[in-house]
Amino acid sequence: MLEIRRYTPTMADEWNQFVATSKNGTFLFDRRYMDYHSDRFPDHSLVFYRKGRLYALLPATLQPTGLVSHAGLTYGGLITDHRATAADVCELFILLNDYLRQEGIGHVVYRPTPHIYHRLPAEEDLYALTQVCHARLTARDISSAIIREPRLPFTESRRSGLRKATAAGMIVGESSDYEGFWKILTDNLLQRHHTRPVHSIEEILLLKSRFPDNIRLFTAELNGKTVGGTVVYETTQVVHTQYIAASDEGKRLGALDLLFDHLVHNIYADAACIDFGKSTAGDSCDLNNRLIFQKEGFGARAVCYDTYEWDIPIDASTREKQKPKIMKANKKSKKMPQKASSNAKETRRQPLELTAKKLRWMWLLPVVALIAVAAVLLTYESNYLFRVQEMNLFLYTPLFFKQQLVVSGGILTYLGTYFTQFFYHQWMGVALLCLWWLLLMFVVKRTFNIPTKWALVVLIPVALLLITDVDLGYWLYYLKLRGHFFVATMGTTAAVALAWAYRLLPKKFFLRTIFIVVAVAIGYPLLGFYSLLAALLMGILAWRLDDYSLLRRVIDS
Repeated sequence: MLEIRRYTPTMADEWNQFVATSKNGTFLFDRRYMDYHSDRFPDHSLVFYRKGRLYALLPATLQPTGLVSHAGLTYGGLITDHRATAADVCELFILLNDYLRQEGIGHVVYRPTPHIYHRLPAEEDLYALTQVCHARLTARDISSAIIREPRLPFTESRRSGLRKATAAGMIVGESSDYEGFWKILTDNLLQRHHTRPVHSIEEILLLKSRFPDNIRLFTAELNGKTVGGTVVYETTQVVHTQYIAASDEGKRLGALDLLFDHLVHNIYADAACIDFGKSTAGDSCDLNNRLIFQKEGFGARAVCYDTYEWDIPIDASTREKQKPKIMKANKKSKKMPQKASSNAKETRRQPLELTAKKLRWMWLLPVVALIAVAAVLLTYESNYLFRVQEMNLFLYTPLFFKQQLVVSGGILTYLGTYFTQFFYHQWMGVALLCLWWLLLMFVVKRTFNIPTKWALVVLIPVALLLITDVDLGYWLYYLKLRGHFFVATMGTTAAVALAWAYRLLPKKFFLRTIFIVVAVAIGYPLLGFYSLLAALLMGILAWRLDDYSLLRRVIDS
């Protein structure tokens, strides 16, 4: 029979011994680690006994929104040992829900320990979450990890940095210069994210003193000065980079490339797993492309950190009885300082208002906007559209085709005039125009990696094109460019598509540089001005590509 109890400090030794022998616990669940920030995260951990023996632990905090496992750590979840069975864990979650209902706690946020940290398979809780608690997956963060076998080679961009650091005479190794590294880390976070590390220098030194074998600092030094480094958390199964940072000089000379070459191939060559940490932030939809590109360059690939949530129905009388507890937790949480780390570690995340699944529906908004534009054009501009096709005569003759190709951009004029004739049936012409705009929005999204929350940004080029089409007035009768209604749309789409192709090309053998030259040389007779626009976009992208050297960027620009 299972029994549930609230954790008390007198249980600390028993708790720590269980964590040490568990199949999925790490030193982050040791009370000496968890309790260092207990003033910011009100503890509400639970222990489970079976026939009088400790059976499982649930590290948790009480937040205004409910129980969170764990609000002060990157992950939490149920900690069990080899005795845990699926049936018992399901019974345990039934008991947990009954306990929370009696306590007036109606919501749970649950972040299970990722499988890479498991010494034995330990996902009984994931089964119970869906079958017993009917939990929802509300967030999925992506981390990057290297396993022992097989290990992927470093990419050329990382090897290039490695050669720079070696040529500069940089030295890498374990260090005790936490102050020097913390200054670099803090400066980076303040400049790039306007925030500070989760741990203060005093806190990380305190934790280092408590876990000297688990927390280590490795740095890259140039002329005796620290220019980059990483704080490593060592657990039984995983070597985890808690913080990574480099100074401007260190970034320029490839300090982290040399450092991680040393760690991956020497210090931790036999490690079962090296985890570089999360590359997502906020609602987990904000992927830091530069950060994950760097990690993948070391041969790391994706591991997901998930968050589940579920509700527990409670009656009004119980809720009123437990209000003082919730309000007390609320007051404590308001006093917590707001901090963040370079890898988004151990942050306090409130339940998401918009989950990743909901955010994906944001991409329907531009489509809805297009439908609205089509309706407005057909309702208010029907006569204008008919007049447009009357002013753009298209002939199905070889001579007409040759006449258009005499000038640069002639193929656009020919095709634009062809599509304009469909405005004879206004609905058909508007449908074709909207399809072109839909294609343009898709290409813009792919080329510039527009994040989901900025989905409406893809409407900007469409809005500008719409203005140039419908705000002509009497210029309609004087405009010499045939098929102008479609020419600008097709030309802009082609220019952005060429920029997308440029981005997808590998950087070897100056392929991207050659592509710019070929695109202009061949594209100008066909696309005219829009081939030059494509070259401009490719020049701008050259400064946004993480795998490009300064020389390549200057050449492409």
